[in-house]
Parts: sequence; C-alpha cells; structure tokens
Amino acid sequence: MWKIRFEGAPYMRRFGKYYLVIFAILAILSAFWYFNAVGQENSPQTVSLHPGDNLLDAGAIVLDAPAGKYGFVRAEGDQFSFEGGRMFKIWGTNLYLRGALQSKESAEKLADQLAKLGYNLVRLHGLDNVDGGILAQGDRLALDAEAMDKLDYLIYLLKKKGIYIDLNVHVNNRYEHSDLPQTGIPIDGKQVHYFSEDAEKHLRTYIELLASHLNPYTGLAYRDEPAIAVVELLNEDGMLQASLAGQLNGKYEANSAKNVRGSYDLLLTQKWNEWLKQRYGTNKKLSDAWKGREAGPNLLSSPESKSGLDWFFKTNAEGLQSTVSYDSGLRAIRISTNKLAKAPEKLHIQYGQKGFSMQRGERYELQFDVKADSVRTIAVELTNASEANGSLGTYLGDETRKEFEEIPVTTSWEHRRYVFTSYDGSPDVPAKLDFAVGDSTGKLYLKNISLRIAEVQSLSPGESLELGTVKRTYIFDSEDDSKQRTQDLTEFYYELETGLNERLYKYARSAGFRQPLSFNNWYNGGNLSTLAQSKGDFTDNHIFWDPPSSWARSQPFTMNNRSPVSDPEKLLPHMMMIQAIKDKPYLLSEVNNTFPSDYEYEFYPVLVPYCSLQGIGGIIQYAYTDADIGTLKDDYVKSFLYTVNDPVMNIQSFVYSIAFLKGYVQPAREEIVLNYTKSYSLSTFKQFQDKTNYNLIGTDWRKGIDLSKGLFAAHRVRKQFVPDNESTTNVSEVRPVEAALLDKADKLQSDTGELTWTRQSPESSYLKVDAPKFQSLTGRIATKSLYTSNLSIQLDGDASVSLLSLDDQAIGNSSKVLLSITSSEQNTGQTKDPVTGNLSNWGTAPVILNEIQGTAKVLAKAGVKVYALNLQGDVVSELESSREGEWVRFRIDKRYPWYLLSN
Repeated sequence: MWKIRFEGAPYMRRFGKYYLVIFAILAILSAFWYFNAVGQENSPQTVSLHPGDNLLDAGAIVLDAPAGKYGFVRAEGDQFSFEGGRMFKIWGTNLYLRGALQSKESAEKLADQLAKLGYNLVRLHGLDNVDGGILAQGDRLALDAEAMDKLDYLIYLLKKKGIYIDLNVHVNNRYEHSDLPQTGIPIDGKQVHYFSEDAEKHLRTYIELLASHLNPYTGLAYRDEPAIAVVELLNEDGMLQASLAGQLNGKYEANSAKNVRGSYDLLLTQKWNEWLKQRYGTNKKLSDAWKGREAGPNLLSSPESKSGLDWFFKTNAEGLQSTVSYDSGLRAIRISTNKLAKAPEKLHIQYGQKGFSMQRGERYELQFDVKADSVRTIAVELTNASEANGSLGTYLGDETRKEFEEIPVTTSWEHRRYVFTSYDGSPDVPAKLDFAVGDSTGKLYLKNISLRIAEVQSLSPGESLELGTVKRTYIFDSEDDSKQRTQDLTEFYYELETGLNERLYKYARSAGFRQPLSFNNWYNGGNLSTLAQSKGDFTDNHIFWDPPSSWARSQPFTMNNRSPVSDPEKLLPHMMMIQAIKDKPYLLSEVNNTFPSDYEYEFYPVLVPYCSLQGIGGIIQYAYTDADIGTLKDDYVKSFLYTVNDPVMNIQSFVYSIAFLKGYVQPAREEIVLNYTKSYSLSTFKQFQDKTNYNLIGTDWRKGIDLSKGLFAAHRVRKQFVPDNESTTNVSEVRPVEAALLDKADKLQSDTGELTWTRQSPESSYLKVDAPKFQSLTGRIATKSLYTSNLSIQLDGDASVSLLSLDDQAIGNSSKVLLSITSSEQNTGQTKDPVTGNLSNWGTAPVILNEIQGTAKVLAKAGVKVYALNLQGDVVSELESSREGEWVRFRIDKRYPWYLLSN
C-alpha cells in the first residue's frame, strides 16, 4: 500500500490504518508542491513536482480571456449571448461581502483559484452590507474609497482571466446612511422601497453611484464595462412573498426584525386605503364589491333528530367493545371504547353523518365542542359518501387536511372552529363527514356540531374607506373575508412590486447600465412572483436542496439528509423550473446542497445535467467565500455554504464547469409550455404557501393536481403569461398518457436519450448520464455492475462517478479523459446527530473523504495510459492497467479522486 504525505496539507482521505493527507483542491496555492511516496515495503521514493506539471486547469478549457472581448452580454430569446450572437453560458460562484473585498495579494490568488476551478462568472453579493461593505460611514449615501479600490482591483483581475461579473445592487442595505426613520425597517432593508418614496429615492441614488463609478484599473465605469455581464437590482425581496410569510402583518415571528413595523406599517396601510379609494371611491361601493353574507344553515341534523340524514357509528374489528349514546346531562354524544384482547392494534372508530351536499370552491365553517376523559387526538374526515372509511377526503386541501388530521382533545370542553374551502363536491353528489376516534380507549364527548356555508365579512366594525381605516388582513387569518377582499389585497401588493420593478428598470437604463437587468429572484409568491419578475430581461431563482433549519453555526439545526437522487417526494428538475419563462434567459444565481449533508456529492451530478436538458442559461453556486482568503486558517469545512475549503464541491466544480459550459449534455428536443393568466395567478396566490407544487399548478388546483414531475425529467418546460381572456393550461390535459406512464415508471428518461434516472426504490435509485463527451453514474451504485457507453464500473460504496473528455473529442477518440469519483465527506472529529443531522462538534482539519474502491473499465483510444492524480491534479504515478479488447481495465484506489487516461 501507499502512504502519501503532502506538506501542510489540510485534507485527508482515510484508508485502513493509513491516511492520505490532501491539499485543498486548487484552493490554497503554494509556490511548489512536493510529495513523498512510500511503497508497500517502505522503500522511499521521492518525486518533486512544479506547478507546470499540474494537469487540471478548467480555466484553460472554458475561459476566453479577457472578459468582455465580444462586447456586452445580451438577453436574446431564452439565452444570454454577446452582441455578435455568440452564446454565453454561466458557471459561477458567489463572493459575499468581504469575499469580494480582498487584499491585492489575496485577490490575485483568488482569481487564480476561481479560474482553475472553471468559474466564468462571479456574483458580487452583499456589497451594500453596512458592516464592512462598500458604503461609506456617514449620514448620506456614498461609496467607501478603500473598499471600492479592493473591489475594482478584483474585477480587473477577474476580467483578465476571462471571468465575468454579476453585480448585485440591493441585498443588505438597511438605509442607515439616510434620513429615513430607522424604526420599523425590516432586516436588510427589504420591502420598504416598494411603498416608501424616500427609500426608493435612496435606492436610485445607490444605482447611480454604482453605474457611474470609474474603475481606475480597467479605465471604465461600471455601466460601460462589458465584463459586467448582468445586474440584479434586488435580491430575495418582494411584497408578494412577504405577504404570504406574514412579514407585512407582524405574523412572521413575534417581534421579528423581518416584519414591517412602526411608521412603515402605518404608511403601508395608508397606501392600501388610497389604492382602495382610487378603485372604489366610496364605502358603499367597496362594501358591495366585497359582498359580505351571513353564515348558512347547518347542513347536519342534530344527532337526536329524525331528519333523514343518518348519523352512523362504525368500528373495524371483531372483539372491539365500543358504544355510542346520548348523555342528557351533558347534552352531548358519548362514545365509549374498550379494547379487548382480540381487538386490532390500531382501532378505527367513526361517528358521522352522510347525505348532505357541498359545492366545490365554496367556503365552509365546521364547529363543534369536544372533550374526553383523557388527553388524546381525533381526526375529521370529509369526503364523498360513497368513499371508503379511513380517508381524510378529497374535499380538504393540504392545509386543512393537516389541521383535521390531529385535533387535540383535553379533559375540558373546548370549542373548535375551522373555516376552509371545499376542494370537491356538487349538489347531486352526497357527502360524508365523520369523527375518527383513533385508537384511544375511554370516553369521548361531542356536542354543538355544525357544518355550514361560512359567514363572509365585508367591512369589520370600525373600518371605513373615508377614514382610511380599512385593515390589511393576513391572508391566512382572513377566512372570514370575502374572496374579493383577499384578491384586492393581493393585487395591491402585486402592483406595488411591479410598479417599483418598472421604475427601477427605467432608472437603471437612464443611469447608463447597458447590461441585462433582473428585479428579484424570490419564488415564494407563486405565479405572481414569476409574473412580476417577467418584466425584467431575464428571470432568476435560488435552489437550496435540503438546507439546515438555521443558518447560524452556533445554533442547533435540523437537516433532513435528503438524497437528490433517491428522495421519493421531491424531484430536483421539477423544483428548479419554478421561474422559467418562455423566451427569457433563466438563471439560477444561488444553488447549493449544504454541508454536512451526507448527499452533498449528488447535487451537481443531478442539477447540472438537467439544467442542460432544460436549457438554463446559468448556474451560480452559493458561495465560495465571505472572507479574505489570506486570513483563512484551519482548512476544513467551517460553514454550511462556503466551499473554499470543501474538496467535494471543488472537485465537482472542475468537472461540471467543463461539462456545462461546453454543452456536453444536449438540450431537450421537445418543449412543454404552460399558460397562466394574471387573474388565475391572483386567485391561486394563497396556494403557494405550502410550496408543494412550486407554482406550476394548473387549473385543477383545488384538487391539488400538479403537472407530472416526470415530464420535467423528460422535456423542456416553460411558463408563459397570457391575457385574461385566454385560458390557463389545464395540467390534466398536458400529455396525459405520457404523464400517467411517467408517474408510475421505474425509470425517467430524457427525450434526448442521454439521461436515465432509475427510481424503483430509494434504496436502488441512480442517475446515468450517457453523452459522447461526458458520462456519469450517481446515487445508490454500491456493489452494482453499472455501465455507460464508455464506462463500466463496480465500486464498494455509493458515489458519483464521472468520465469527461478534456480535449473536446468524443471519449472513445479522446487523448485525455478524466475519471473522477466523489462521495460523502466529514471534518476530522466532527460529531453528527444521526437523526437530526445537527453537528454538536464541527470538527477540525483535515477533511476526510469517504473511502471508495473498486474496478473500472473505460472504452478508450488505443495507447492510453492510466495515471493516478492527487487532489491538486499532480500525477502521482502510472497505474497498472490491462487491455480487454478496446477497453482499459484498472483498479480504483481509495486514495485518489482522479484518474487520467492519456497518451
């Protein structure tokens, strides 16, 4: 066996009693790299290598320096391109705050690192943070000269390397350098510029400062700099998502700094009343439009009445002793249950009524009083009378179903009231409501049971349009409000958001910015958020797979440890297309599957091929660093997000930068276009708080129908907004035969034939990519004999394996092919809770990579030799290999993540 040591190396690959100590991949560069190799007999061999011997430099393959040589980037159709028509694709990373403000020495090292990893764009994020950003300290807005010098020099170096810039404008600025009232501004200054003219004016001033700033190193103002590829005017902002989250009503969290408060809360309500007055004019017209009504009659008969609507009582087992009776003293129904020896483990006892009718889309109110002789839970089931017992029912949407599934019952009388919209029903279909008692024994009491069409309030007492006192109700506390009131408030927030978007776009153009502009990247407002974004030159989105419950390292967190390959519920190709609009470039400006997920290594191997299939214009990882790299110590993974010291993510950046930017995976051949109207998007706005359908939901939203997720793994999918006099796409009519097959399929295959996702079960799922110049196998591949056109492999552990041509030739004809293997990783001494995923101890350096070994065969050009490479890309040695016809066979050694086949 070989024991290999690198001086000062921070990473370690463990095998048996030996350790491979590995230098951070392309992240900490030194003048010379040396290693000592000790053979099985411990006879020393020493080889000295210089940087020129390094074989892995993605920038040499994908960068075309200097950035801006082809002119300004444009948004044309659904792609970015240069002025002459040359396509521009983005493989980028984020630098947050101080990460973009490096010392000159560190900036030079950083530019080298990013180039070697294949990044052709850097997103400059959080520059406006008052804690160490580019804003000068003072009572007015100005740029800090020292910080701008650092930023200018980094942009200059990146430009020379061929690396473009994504310039973020508003991210963290709380408007402290202004005369704005500070009390009540949400953290990071979100939302207020949508309705405060003073905040908007401040933001416009900042746009002008950036646009006109002259970079002395390039000799160009930012507005005239073609190396600045795109400009994002706002980040993770918006009135729509804030309204759903409760930030506009103080509902996000008690006293949360994310809520709009104080004078800004009053100002927003003032704007709301002004909007209503312009639309309706008088109180009477407003009240008539909002159509209040009293509650309807009880649809249920009293349990002791003889109206013909039968109250039924059912149990599910022989030997179960359970009775129902009327307690005249309590004036309540009493259900008594004893579980006998023969009774099943899980009891199902139902008490209910059927025969009444409900109307789909109508709002109902269910009320009852309940208590028991011991603490327990019950459920309410509401469905068609003909449906089997034990179903919560199609009449209930997701949120209502959750409320009804576990209703708490105590030993005291408690009143329960639920207002909900029925997702099913018609006058000629009898319905059924029952109380599912569950598996608790003892006595349960019910009384005052009613189900009726709900009351709808027009204006509450004290509300007056003339006095400007009409409240902004929280959408999830507004079940007593009319649909028109809820829709008006939603439209008010939408118009505030789109109004600012349009004004900022015009102002940025008047300030001289020539680059493509976007407004926001937040999808949490559903289709309305997407519609608001569609007014920009491109749309943008953020995808974090399985993020921690808290981003603070000092706080305990939960991480679900979901596998991007084998998760049975979520499908990454479906999630990532939320904001994609027909004939607009689509950018993912923040993506990550954060450390310490056991499946971090699966994220890029799933995301990138499907981004290629879907024709996405750019992928930007979040984030490389938030610090001056010259100050970094103890090289191990210290945060959820920053990958400067993350070997798995950096190995994969090298591989996937080439595969994505060179277009080695084909785009889909067929496109599915989903049409949406503004009115439909307004009416379904509330539906997206749950986010289960990622705002691709169709006209059957009340039944929770979404477009088949499998279609996203097969074809290109885009949304399109059409006038209200046209129709929204009914997703049940979109390729119904194919969709039905895909929903049940064990394999999902792209229409190009290059991507095959085997999904029989979570334990056996894996993704195969089989293209002429790039091939990969990812997921549950341990002990399986798997193959692509040019690769046959058997490994002893789950991993991601990729085979990449480094000379732009088909793999079988390539003179330089790279095989890479990545799996899970951990810091030395890290302590992870196997249930919650929390790290009680983050550990220290070095990072330990999972041991993977096995056998590989590659269908390769005649005469190639196989070399093992260390993590920086240095040749360690030529490996023993054999020929089996046109195939080259060799062993995968647990010490090495890279293998080069070259002649």
